[in-house]
Amino acid sequence: KLGTGWRLAVDFVFNEEVEIVPEDIPIDILYEDQYLVAVSKPIGMVVHPAPGNWNGTLVNALAHHFLMQQQQQQQQVGNSGAEQPPSSTDGSATSSGGGGGIGDREEQLGPRLRPGIVHRLDKGTSGVIVVAKTSEAHASLSESFKGRRVSKTYLAITVGVPKPGEATAGASYAAAETSADAAAEAAAAPGEAGAASDEPAASAGAAPGSVSAPGLGPSGPAAAASSYPEVTVREPIGRHPTDRQRMGVVPNGRSSLSVVAPIATDGRLSLCRVKIL
Repeated sequence: KLGTGWRLAVDFVFNEEVEIVPEDIPIDILYEDQYLVAVSKPIGMVVHPAPGNWNGTLVNALAHHFLMQQQQQQQQVGNSGAEQPPSSTDGSATSSGGGGGIGDREEQLGPRLRPGIVHRLDKGTSGVIVVAKTSEAHASLSESFKGRRVSKTYLAITVGVPKPGEATAGASYAAAETSADAAAEAAAAPGEAGAASDEPAASAGAAPGSVSAPGLGPSGPAAAASSYPEVTVREPIGRHPTDRQRMGVVPNGRSSLSVVAPIATDGRLSLCRVKIL
């Protein structure tokens, strides 16, 4: 605690420039065009470099993917006899400021350590993530996410069956650490994420009542949850006060609105589809 008349001496430590090095990491690309790429991010993968995870991220994998694309294009141009544009020889890119697209050649890899990233998934969560390849696509996707024109749906496991009225009483439905991953793996059904559009994305999950999971399948008293009504959760959320790796309902948190639809339950645990509005 500072006192009156105290003098403070501050030494600023400037971080060294960090290079995003392309890494040959297998990634599951679901869709790609000249503007964006949709990737199925596996559990355990960090989206972009950060303290403690400077490599092995989705950004490193995508940097390698685009480097291979550029080299193939240059080879095709070379075979045709046309003049080739200049490019980096090692594929590395210094993380400075600049544009937003991970594929922008003249702007290298865009904003510091997060090129092309417009939304994120936690390390312990699997699902679809959309990455912009150009500055224009980055701006458009960012505006779509900000304007809530993107449909986002998750699979999560809850304790008990969410019921109307409980969510508005300040209860926090905290998903397990692996949330969507545990549900998706147990149900053998992938999580899904909507594409940037004014229209909601179609659900790719299993139909209500058709999901099997430990305790919720043939070996347990599975019950179709289609008879349970959807639950609307409208509570302020933020970082959990004691477990900083989790989110929870907290005073003065940011406003949020989610619709929870139970899919299957054994009375103790429930597999739910959660739509973020």
